Amino acid sequence: KQWGELVNFADVEEVELTQIPIRSSELKHLQSLSALKKLSLRSSSYKHGTLFGGNAIASLPDGIKELDLHGDNLSTSAVSHFAHLKELTHLDLQGTNIGRDGDADFSFLPALTHLRLGIVTSETALS
Repeated sequence: KQWGELVNFADVEEVELTQIPIRSSELKHLQSLSALKKLSLRSSSYKHGTLFGGNAIASLPDGIKELDLHGDNLSTSAVSHFAHLKELTHLDLQGTNIGRDGDADFSFLPALTHLRLGIVTSETALS
């Protein structure tokens, strides 16, 4: 019921769902937010299992310019599913598994100017 109400907010440009557990299947409801430019799903993973499978990433609205998935449960295999986000300029994947093996290639995102990868530790969080 709550997700269905998103159609009433089609003009919303920014959504922050930080630390709110969201199932992969629920992300498709964000498609109704056609004006969405900035989305934060920081630390929204369920602790047991992967939050975002490839189809969930692919279901995000095309016009997003800033996407924060910091601390979420993602793997490098999800990278190709960002391809439809051609307007994406900022992508925060710090604290995910993406890039740990050194082969996270985002060259297919022509507008990307800011990319954060890596593991967050107490030392890097303070700097």
